[in-house]
Amino acid sequence: MLLGKKYVDDNNESNAQDSSESISKGTTTAHFIKFMNILLCILDLNEDLKESYLVMDNCTIHRSKPMMRKIESRGYKLICLPPYSPELNPIEQF
Repeated sequence: MLLGKKYVDDNNESNAQDSSESISKGTTTAHFIKFMNILLCILDLNEDLKESYLVMDNCTIHRSKPMMRKIESRGYKLICLPPYSPELNPIEQF
């Protein structure tokens, strides 16, 4: 097996090479895009949510160009919180 990051292609729904060829550690952009594809499909079921804002922290995988293109192409808007601003993120209050 080959160790390393998976190739990400935002034009492809699978967004990653065959998992038998590589093993990645941690969460990669490919993992996050796959998660967001599922989330956006769920959001698409409710027409009232179209053109809603998605608020994310400043993590690199959240603000990658493939991720931003995918969100905007589905009719949603992305807002990234400023760096080092946990007070703006409600989940950080717990």
